[in-house]
Amino acid sequence: YVDNPPVMDDAMRAFIEKEREELMTDFEIENAENLTDFSKTLVPENKCFYPTGTHAAGVLVYRNDVYSADEAPKTFEELTDAKYAGQVGMADPGVAAPAYPLAAYFMDNMGMEGGQEYFTAMFEQGLKVFPKNPQVVQALASGEISVAMIQESNAYGMVENGEPVSIVWPESGAPGATRVAAISASTDQPEVAKAFVNFLLEQETQQKLVELGDEGYFEPSVEGVTLKTERDANAKLAVADIEFGAENEGDIKAWFADMSAQ
Repeated sequence: YVDNPPVMDDAMRAFIEKEREELMTDFEIENAENLTDFSKTLVPENKCFYPTGTHAAGVLVYRNDVYSADEAPKTFEELTDAKYAGQVGMADPGVAAPAYPLAAYFMDNMGMEGGQEYFTAMFEQGLKVFPKNPQVVQALASGEISVAMIQESNAYGMVENGEPVSIVWPESGAPGATRVAAISASTDQPEVAKAFVNFLLEQETQQKLVELGDEGYFEPSVEGVTLKTERDANAKLAVADIEFGAENEGDIKAWFADMSAQ
């Protein structure tokens, strides 16, 4: 069970580059027939892995004791507005696992140059980058920042803890990070491995992940799963292209490191 986004980290990128040697390809899973339309788009053509669920790498969260619903940002583009200068925070794409697909989504969706211009505008207005999402939560809770892009389980955790924050799901979709299941090409028990992947794609299994999992706020990969009632029923996810993320990972992370150091 590989907990990586569709925009992969170094380990998964290496897998994909050597997929003929590292991962079993073209393996069929019975429960793959139950994948949602969104999750079907995340299955590679060579079927070297299957998605087991996607969570928002970053939803918009704001302190509702600082901004009213009308004053708060409703889109990611609004974060460059001068009225939020010095108040915006996010996790480091080079450290936090969900933060890389977040950054890569903008670089892919806007183009590398456009994505860099977008983040540069925020850096020039005092964007604060923290190591991981829990530190972003702490900064938002303490009032060090008033607006943030936060992984959704952390965001809903703040609401559950009674923090004065509200969550916004942009209509364009929140950048998503996908957990996937793959099988080693060198396994000596392929049928057992396939059975486990099939188990992960069981509707009942995914329902238990929602109800009992530490990160139950996510979009299941199969049909028929009831999401947490607190999660916005209109929540929409968007993901960066896998190949784009893998090919540009080093450059994107290095660029963020340079900008954060300035």
